[in-house]
Amino acid sequence: MPAYPCQILLATPGRLRDHLEHTAGFVTRLTGFCKDVERRIAATVPKQRQSLLLSAIVLEEVQQICHIALKSDREFINTMQEGSEETHSQVLLFCTIVMATTLVADPPSKLHLNAYEIHSRNSQSYLT
Repeated sequence: MPAYPCQILLATPGRLRDHLEHTAGFVTRLTGFCKDVERRIAATVPKQRQSLLLSAIVLEEVQQICHIALKSDREFINTMQEGSEETHSQVLLFCTIVMATTLVADPPSKLHLNAYEIHSRNSQSYLT
């Protein structure tokens, strides 16, 4: 990683953990980064809101962010069975408009993969 200060950090949880544990000086360059992120999250989330936090891996650090960013009546939903090995064949993708969900879902469907669109134009019977 470059030696100059980081303004935006994009990483998968596993790769970030690997750098934190094995890259010399990585932690030093991120000093205060996590606390700053926590402060910004707490300061920017409105009181009246609906929030979703999605994570493939629910580490203790992710749960700490939940306590900061989510309401006290939060609910955790785990879609994987304990000990399940099939974790890399599922994808959850968010699109900003209905048309985008159709464009994204169409190619996998043509390949006979289960791709489901969830948006306001679907009937309730489609969703259940």
